[in-house]
Amino acid sequence: MAGPYLRRLEDDEAVEVLKDIHEGDCGNHTGGISLCSKALRTGYYWPTMKNDAFLHTQRCDACQRHSNILHQPAELLHPIISPWPFMKWGMNIVYTLPKAPGGKVLMLAMTYYFSK
Repeated sequence: MAGPYLRRLEDDEAVEVLKDIHEGDCGNHTGGISLCSKALRTGYYWPTMKNDAFLHTQRCDACQRHSNILHQPAELLHPIISPWPFMKWGMNIVYTLPKAPGGKVLMLAMTYYFSK
């Protein structure tokens, strides 16, 4: 897939382009990866554009004030170990479903933890 020819920008031009894409009339305060991709799609390039886009979004006051706040501390993931299929099962009972034929309103959901 061929894209447009990219115009290489100098440092001062790059800052203006990032500011215009991020905060301009059609700007939507996207994150660093999206900002870098949008600059590439617009037809601009400079060697440090990915790092500059991340730094620009980190310095944006509006992005920092309105970004999602993580309320949970970082924690390592714990894998579920199941040495053979169908050794470990999970079971949930779902209530208040619309009445099915025979007047049934419950559902039993079963999951086995080998491949889910």
